[in-house]
Formats: sequence, structure tokens, C-alpha cells
Amino acid sequence: SWPATYGTTHIDPGENYLGTIDAQDLVLATNSRERMRVRNTGNIGIGTTTPTARLTVDEAAGGATAIEGTNTNTSAMDGAGVVGTSINADGYGVGGRFFGGFHGVHAINLGHTYPGISYGIYSSSTGTAGTRVGGYFTATGGTNNYSLITPPNGGFAGIGTVTPSHRLHVVQPTTGTRALHAENTAVATSDGTGIFGRSVNNPGYGYGGQFEGGYHGIRVQNPATNYSGTSYGIYALSTGTAGARYAGYFDASGVGTGNRIGGYFTASGGATNLAIHANGRVRISDGTQGAGRVLTSDATGIASWQLPGANNIAGFIGNGINIPYTQTGAYTYTGSNITLPPGRYAVQVVMLLAPLGAPGGVSPVNSSFWVRSTFTDATGSTTPSPDIIGSPLISGNLSPSSSYGLVTGLIIINNATAGNKTYYYKAGHVVAHNTTFSMAAFGGGWNEDSIVAIRLN
Repeated sequence: SWPATYGTTHIDPGENYLGTIDAQDLVLATNSRERMRVRNTGNIGIGTTTPTARLTVDEAAGGATAIEGTNTNTSAMDGAGVVGTSINADGYGVGGRFFGGFHGVHAINLGHTYPGISYGIYSSSTGTAGTRVGGYFTATGGTNNYSLITPPNGGFAGIGTVTPSHRLHVVQPTTGTRALHAENTAVATSDGTGIFGRSVNNPGYGYGGQFEGGYHGIRVQNPATNYSGTSYGIYALSTGTAGARYAGYFDASGVGTGNRIGGYFTASGGATNLAIHANGRVRISDGTQGAGRVLTSDATGIASWQLPGANNIAGFIGNGINIPYTQTGAYTYTGSNITLPPGRYAVQVVMLLAPLGAPGGVSPVNSSFWVRSTFTDATGSTTPSPDIIGSPLISGNLSPSSSYGLVTGLIIINNATAGNKTYYYKAGHVVAHNTTFSMAAFGGGWNEDSIVAIRLN
């Protein structure tokens, strides 16, 4: 049994204390068994005779707890079960360090029926300079190493939000910054992946990725730099054995006065640049589609489905020239021309033949006046343009005893350049019989004269 309790009205720290006066340990025991030891170094051991820290607690029993701190206060304020503080200097000190064969730290929040937000682990890092990291997790040395795991039924994870509504919910309220940045930095000749999204709920259901943006729904860039092979901004593949497959499905909608673009593609910097390469059929549905229609672009590049029609280009008609019957070996510029954009064209020419100074305006009996014409690349050129496909000549004859005749015909011109090109209408190489008259204002002096080009697909 314990002896009677003795006390004193005066305590002198120099004389009244529990301990030793020499370099011997102080041992506290119950039931003749050591329970705690204060080493002569000042270290305290519970469950150990060789404490290595100010307080070392060793519990050898399986499933037991070495230290338990409990705050039993029931008021509406935050008490602490255990507090660890180590602020040795700015940027130095570990408040708590834990080691476990299974869990380094096992934290459970017994929030019970509390309707507010409670945390299993609440980690905060503050300061006015340097870098602050709220949580730093690393896993190494295992066959599989996972720095952070939320199990299948572990709830939602939020970054930038305390009310996540998805398995991983990231919110970034700062303009001009990224909410999520994923980067594969491996340097190898194999395809790494920055972000992998997979949702195969059932055949025909599931989105691998869904993106929404006020400006770009998704923005993809491929910084292939000097890579000499083929690189893709987006590589889309859809396969299967039944049903319809869409490698890409693009829709643009919204209210307001702005423009809506379902997909915007550009390719530059390569030896060959293809904004879109489709291996398979393409469907464009904008409400103008219909059987037998063709896709046609306006001057700004906006395309729509239109019924097939001729795209005519009218040439410039000058004042014409007088062609003498003696002009048998040269072409002369008539003053008329036509400017064609890149592409292939059927060019139709109609020019009036009228004798100049003939009595009564009628060609002589038993006469003929054969005129050849063509298009050249320059006003001073004497040879037909090499852009002409097939015969380069359009010819005609003024018959005997006639007031008028026609030079009419069609030639094919292919403007293979990247810009508009002008072709100059010339006439000459005359073959005349039984006449000494000229042709008046040929190539532009008459209302019947015309040069019209029709674009060929």
C-alpha cells in the first residue's frame, strides 16, 4: 500500500526534486518492473532503456499503440490530440515524422453526423517568399510505385475546390493559367502519352475525353520542330466491325453574334502540309447538303453545298486591230485578254470578221480570208502559252461575198501557278485568196466579240 501523503509549504528547486545527484539514470517502476527511465543525458525512455530522443516510446506488443493523445473537450472549437513543432530556422524543421511498415501515417476523421466539411488530412503551407507545397508525396523502391492513390470507393478528389463533383475535379480561377498540365518528358523513339482518357462503358457508349471552352473547345499543337517524318496535330481513329464509325465529329453552336467553328486545323513548317487528311469518306452537314450537290467555297474560304453550276470569268475586250491580208507570219496583240485564277479552264472565244474598205462592205467573189488566233503569256510573246492543253489555235474564215464572218472556238488553259495569271489574245498567220482587203478592228471592235472562261473540275 502507498504510504501517507506528505507535503511541504516551501519548495527549493536546488534541494527539493525527484532524481539523482550523480551521473546515474532515474528509473521509475511499478510492480517491481521498470516503466520509465530518465537517462543521465536527459533523454526519457518508455519501454526502452536506451532512449535516443528527448522522449522515446517503445511498444513491443503486436497491435498495440505506442503513444495516444486524446482531446476529450466537446466544445465547438478545434482541440488537438497531438501537436508537433520544429521551427529551427526559416525553411528548416520537421513538425512530425512517422514510419510504418504498412502505413507511414494512418489518419481517420470521425466526423460522424457533422454536416460541414471534415478532413482526414488537412495540410497547409504558407509564407511570403519561396515555394510552398501543401503536400509532397513520393513512392520509390517497389515493384509498383504510386505516390498517391484514391481507392474505388474513396470519394472525389478536388484541386482548387473543396466541393469536387468528379473523381478528379480541378479548378483554376486565375486567368491565363492551366487548370491541369500533364507532360511526358521521356526522350525516346516511342510514343509517350501526356493524358490518357478511356471510357468504354458499353459498345457504342463512352467519351474518352470531353472538352468545353469559351474560345477553343480543344486546342492541340504538335511542336515537332525539325522532325523529318509525319506528325499530327490530331490523330483520330475509329474502328469496328458494324455500325457507323466517325474518326472526328465536329459541332459548333451557341447564341450571340460571334462565329462558331466546329474544327479549325492548320499545318505549317513541313515539306508537305496537310490541314486535314481523311482516309475514308467525309460527311459535312450544315443544312445545305443534298443529293447531287457539290462543296463550293466563297472568297473567304467558307464552303457550303451548292447545285453544280458554271463559274464563268469574262475577259477584257479591247479596241481590236486591223489585220492586213499580208500578215502571214506573225501574231499581233489585239488588246483583249483574260485573267484566270489557279486551275483549269475552258476558254470560249467569239470574234467578228468584217472586211475593211470593201465595196459595199462585201468580200470579193471567190475570195477567202483565214485568220488564226491564240493566247500568249506576254504582250510581246510570239508563241502560244505553254499552259494551253491540246490545240492552241482558234481560227475562222471570211467567206466570199460576205459582209461578216466569225472566228469562234474553245481551248483549255491550265493555270498551274499559285496566283492569278493574265493571258493575251493575239491574231495573225493569215492565209488570204483573191482579196487585198484587211479585217477591220479584229479582236475587240464589235459588240459580238467575247472571251469567256468556264472553270473545269
